[in-house]
Amino acid sequence: MLPIYQELWCDSTQLVCGVMTVLALFYFVWIFNWAKGTLGNSGVALTFAVIIIYLTAWLHPWLIWIPAAIYLLNHGGKDVLGDLFSWGTHKHDKGGSHGGDHGHH
Repeated sequence: MLPIYQELWCDSTQLVCGVMTVLALFYFVWIFNWAKGTLGNSGVALTFAVIIIYLTAWLHPWLIWIPAAIYLLNHGGKDVLGDLFSWGTHKHDKGGSHGGDHGHH
């Protein structure tokens, strides 16, 4: 990364800055495609996407992490958090390994 770019964009490690850049580019393409479909004009959609990315990612870089966190929580994060908070507690066996007919007929 260019030194001035890194100073302006983020003050974290190079890895964090790289991830933030990738997320910002992903959001830009996502917003552009949505705006192009909604607004119907590529020029207006490009302007809209640039303004949104500038206002969120450039002026407030910490906002980059919110959609990523929502996506991760929505796609499997709930299970991980549930397992994390239930760690150390005993779960009852649901498979029927205690007595019963064990599926033999």
